[in-house]
Amino acid sequence: MAILERSSAVLSLSDPRATKTELSGGKGANLAKLVSAGLPVPDGFCVTTAVYEKLADDEEISAMIDDLEATDPTDTEILREQAAALREITRAKELPEDVQASIEAQLEPGESYVARSSATAEDLPTASFAGQHSTVLDVSSLEDVTDAVLECMASLFTDRAVSYRARNEIPHDEVSMCVVVQEMIDADASGVLFTADPLTGKRTVASIDASTGLGEAVVSGTVTAENVRVDRESGDVLEYRAGVSDDAEADPVGANEPAVDIENGDVPDAEEDRVLTDEQVTTLVAYGEGIERSFDSPQDIEWSIADGQFWRLQTRPITTLSPLPEPRLVDDALYVYYSWNHRQGMTEVMPPLVVDYWSRTMDVLFDRFGADPETGLSSATAGGMVYIDVTPLLQSDRLAPYFLEGLNDFDRQAIAPLAEIRERRGDEFAQTSVLRGTSLPKTLLTLGTVVPVVGRTLGSILSGLVGRSYEDVPRRARQWADATAEEMIREVRSGDSEAERLRIALEKNDEFSWEAMEMALKLWNVYFYRAALRRLCPDADDEFEALERGLRENVTTAMMM
Repeated sequence: MAILERSSAVLSLSDPRATKTELSGGKGANLAKLVSAGLPVPDGFCVTTAVYEKLADDEEISAMIDDLEATDPTDTEILREQAAALREITRAKELPEDVQASIEAQLEPGESYVARSSATAEDLPTASFAGQHSTVLDVSSLEDVTDAVLECMASLFTDRAVSYRARNEIPHDEVSMCVVVQEMIDADASGVLFTADPLTGKRTVASIDASTGLGEAVVSGTVTAENVRVDRESGDVLEYRAGVSDDAEADPVGANEPAVDIENGDVPDAEEDRVLTDEQVTTLVAYGEGIERSFDSPQDIEWSIADGQFWRLQTRPITTLSPLPEPRLVDDALYVYYSWNHRQGMTEVMPPLVVDYWSRTMDVLFDRFGADPETGLSSATAGGMVYIDVTPLLQSDRLAPYFLEGLNDFDRQAIAPLAEIRERRGDEFAQTSVLRGTSLPKTLLTLGTVVPVVGRTLGSILSGLVGRSYEDVPRRARQWADATAEEMIREVRSGDSEAERLRIALEKNDEFSWEAMEMALKLWNVYFYRAALRRLCPDADDEFEALERGLRENVTTAMMM
């Protein structure tokens, strides 16, 4: 591990260098950014990763981390033993004297502090590590603070943190630890604000968990906090749910009452019986929107309020939200997307180039049929996956039955959830249409091309019923694919520059997309045969599946789908 400059060992949260994750970890860097934005954050400082790396620059610790990295992630018993040994040896270390002196210079006599761990792989958009590392409350003396710092650094190797890194394929030897030490707020109330609803994923609804006292009880789940859901666009409270403490002696007002649904006209408990007033809810949501804009993503924000002053204790991205589709939607209506990836058996995230390829290919086909991507069928991408916007099909009473029935032949599992969401939330669908915005000349031109292909397809169906031409289909299809690929390669190589070769590749791919559709129509005879057989033998689904899986050169069977 590289050792950072000693001058970076202890940094105030107001120091611009503290905004660097490699020095301050995820939590510390985010807090420093809040400070630089002028938001109220308790005064504090970072004992940076330079200090941890100095402690870990030890042959014994390095060897133990290497052993941890080499251990099978499924061997949990060995992992626990190794992690416990690493925690013990880290706690037993002593901070260098100059580091202790720097810490002492930051401490105010008589002030209480809280020490929070801040790992470099923490509070990231793809991995939050929430609750995996230690927090030490109410420390004041230099000795107590330094012990708390070592405890937080040792928590880099808690059982949960080690398992979490293993699950997310984060190498143990590439993670470092900073400790954030802040003045402890004697809070009247604390909690968590989600700037997007973590349960529904709705970005226009904020969700607040609030409880009296310190926020650690809310974060750790030792109390059931008061929950308020707020429409961010109108500012209206959508739902209020009273909280309850695990303390048997606690008897909060309204704790045993059901959730109050403001949308249905119910009236919540009197404001004085709630943790937060309406004005405080509005203020907190407004703060959250500003933080979300600063970080350019929905945030999970821990907060406290003392003597009427809101304090931001930390902020992290909400990692549980599904990514928004691109292109971004311009309204708040409900859209339904069908995963092209999963239909093709490609369940892993694809590289950007592959995503762009499939998205462009589908849009070319939709365009050839005259569809308007603004109002009709179109593709979308989200989280490295490609989807088809099937909202125009589902919201149409005429087309939806045909669409769902068509899925019966190649994606039966998708029918039930699509039908269920149409039944339950059909009135929320975006008002789109397959025909709205369709270019009639394009459609007619395309149909003029498709009709002969359909005719040849019907001819091949009839010939297949009376002959054995189907046996030669795999060979002919492979010959066509090989010849097409060779031609495309020759054409692309003929370009004089990279830009010219790229232009040719895109043009040839657009041509290939349509030719592949024509070829697919010829190969889709199987759906006609299957439908006919099912009508003749309605109780033989198992036999048909065994027959299909027994066909030679069946790609679907080879992919174990």
